Amino acid sequence: MKHVSVVINGKAVSVPQNSTILDAAEAVGVRIPTLCYLKGKNAIANCRICLVDVKGQGTFQPSCATMVYEGMEVQTDTEAVREARKLSLELILSSHSWDCHHCLRIGNYEVAELEKELCDFCFFCDCVKDGNCELQALAEEYNVNRLPFDWAGDPYPLDDSTGALVRNPNKCIKCRRCISACTNEQTANVLGLQDRGSRLQVVPTMGKSLQDSPCVVCGKCIEVCPTGAIYAKEQYDEMLYDIRLDGTKTSVALISRALRPELARLLGLEPEELDYGKLATGLHKIGIDYVVTDEDAAAKAQSIAVEKLTDALDTQPGTLILSDRGPVIRFLKQEFSDLADRLVTYPSTEQQFGADAKGQWAKSKGLEPEDLYTITLSGDCSCKSEAMEPGSTVNFALTPTEVSRMMNKTAMDLELLPAEDCTALYPQRPQVAPAWKPLFEQECTETAEVRLELNGKPVQAAVAGSLGGARKLLDQVRANASPYRVIRI
Repeated sequence: MKHVSVVINGKAVSVPQNSTILDAAEAVGVRIPTLCYLKGKNAIANCRICLVDVKGQGTFQPSCATMVYEGMEVQTDTEAVREARKLSLELILSSHSWDCHHCLRIGNYEVAELEKELCDFCFFCDCVKDGNCELQALAEEYNVNRLPFDWAGDPYPLDDSTGALVRNPNKCIKCRRCISACTNEQTANVLGLQDRGSRLQVVPTMGKSLQDSPCVVCGKCIEVCPTGAIYAKEQYDEMLYDIRLDGTKTSVALISRALRPELARLLGLEPEELDYGKLATGLHKIGIDYVVTDEDAAAKAQSIAVEKLTDALDTQPGTLILSDRGPVIRFLKQEFSDLADRLVTYPSTEQQFGADAKGQWAKSKGLEPEDLYTITLSGDCSCKSEAMEPGSTVNFALTPTEVSRMMNKTAMDLELLPAEDCTALYPQRPQVAPAWKPLFEQECTETAEVRLELNGKPVQAAVAGSLGGARKLLDQVRANASPYRVIRI
């Protein structure tokens, strides 16, 4: 591949000729701030935060979408560049909801007057993304304390029609990250643009509510949103109220392994530094009676899956589709209803936990099912949507963001807590045959092949880690061209 030589802030670097200025800056360790950019997914140069000064150009250029050329000279942090970025931030904030601009505690807009030590335990920030908002962080970095423009107000209502996911158009900065994730990664095609100019909005299909759109509540849009424009509906306040004030009920919480990466990031830790024993201690201190990890429930759910799948392999020809996730099942029924008879479902780890906690575990403790609150600390919004469905065995499902905010509000500092052993959900953990474990342990962002063995014979299988990956596999099944006997989504 041909390389070109460019100069970034006086540092020479050789990069592939199809690189952007942002790529070249990263190669020499120079940080250029971004907001709408998602590497490999979204580079539309919409927010104008990544502007840089290219020698010979009459205007500043967006580094995320400007390709390098031989001899290019770039300055990324001049006073004029910083002023241009600050102006972009001020324009964005002038049409952004006001609750994150104003400190209700001290009645002031001056960022410099806020004390971080106090802010960590402040109850007065209204925004669900407070402290974890990319726009807020950039406003602080560029000293955007007061806005020179009139605030546009909050003209749009919230959309909480799904129950689990909330869309707040007043905090949308039109970065289109959610559109990219929903359309390109998940291929659900739920979100798009409506109107122009100052009235431009990101909306569900045909301007309908999320509930009336093809949204399957997978939560991928939440993961990529840089602000509080779309988020999982919070339940931790309600959960804390119930477990503390209702003295007649017992509570048991499950800590999911999927919680670790994101919660560790929110707490400023490496994933391996997040101690589940210390988290269990903190949960006990805020009023939760019992805490379990998800290994027991996961093994039980997987053993059920193996049993059901083995029966299906004996009786059904063709490719079988295995899943435990509500969004996947909704996606398949919406987009591939003709393949619904191939679907083999089994309980998610969270729902299995809820069923067994209110069943045999409650019985072993002398409790009635109605006297038990079940709580899951899960990895994403899909668990919350499952918990809100009729017949769910989980009372409260908390996402990593909720857990982090709950820890701040209750002054839970893991570094100061001793580690406690978690409770076992079963007297003896169910076992899954080693031959089947690759089907459940394989991780991938799109698709991956897995080789299984059934009664001494190989079984070709595949795992999809996204709905986009699932669509590719399901298109093959629909065309009778799938080489796989089993697909797990």
